[in-house]
Amino acid sequence: MPDTQWWNDNCKIKTFKTVTPIGFKVRPISELNNENEAGQKLNPARSQGIDWQNVRALELSFINQGFDTTKMPPIVLTDGRVIDGNTRVEALRNIEQGYICVYEVEIKDGYDIEDVYDEIGLGMNNHLASKPVQKSDCEKRLAVFFNRMGITEKKKGVEWFSTFDHPFTKDQVNDMVDKVIKHKRIGDTMSPFNMQTAKKWLEKNGKDTEVVMLNCSGTKRSSETYFLRTFKEVLLHFNETSEVLPITGFLSNVEAEDAEDARKAAVTEIKRLNKAINNLSVKIKEAHAKGEDFELLQLDAWMPQLTDVEHDLVKVQGK
Repeated sequence: MPDTQWWNDNCKIKTFKTVTPIGFKVRPISELNNENEAGQKLNPARSQGIDWQNVRALELSFINQGFDTTKMPPIVLTDGRVIDGNTRVEALRNIEQGYICVYEVEIKDGYDIEDVYDEIGLGMNNHLASKPVQKSDCEKRLAVFFNRMGITEKKKGVEWFSTFDHPFTKDQVNDMVDKVIKHKRIGDTMSPFNMQTAKKWLEKNGKDTEVVMLNCSGTKRSSETYFLRTFKEVLLHFNETSEVLPITGFLSNVEAEDAEDARKAAVTEIKRLNKAINNLSVKIKEAHAKGEDFELLQLDAWMPQLTDVEHDLVKVQGK
């Protein structure tokens, strides 16, 4: 059974803007609430929820070193909702600790639970074996803030970072705000598609569902992969049926303001490929005129990979 006096004697109490302090209390750990109705563990200030690796580290820390009474214990509302200290609560549950010292608070008028998660959930990460606040945690909470306020402004995002303690530099804060605004703009102004949902949209709207889908991604590597996949699909279909399938494209990971440029780039790439195919057809006709087959894909050799057996390029049989 912990004693609140340990913390009263040793702990430097932090003040907060969003809550009114009630003080240290010892409560049954069963009264603390950090689960939803489905029994899923909650940690709203963390982008990845409960960190179970950190839970195990804390279990050993509590067993071998006990409580560090110079640090703030878990901070909870009077109804038992855990604001900060979810990982410690889980560690103590796992080692079957029946009671826990907490610091109880009440939300001040003019603030809500999300403000409290921002200030305390993000800012209070200084306990034993703590996992420092991560950029992804801040990005998640900033997106929640923008949605709650109905705004997406760079200035407001930077100001939001001043509402809690964090280790990030000015440049890192600016980068995180820019990232959240960029991703939010994609979500707000671009209708997302993948191959499956694009096909469903065509079917629902009475369009030709036999078309080939082209995903024009915002990253160069992904776009090149999707273009090659589309080219292969069209080519194989033509080889089997002598029919040219139309292509319907969609954008992914592209901002609304860049959509037109991305579509133009895709059209340019398709024209480049078509020109290469036309040039290829000329060579094919020339070979056929000579009674020869034209082979564009010519596998000549394999790399030596059988240890102590292959010492040079392995020529393809029949070459």
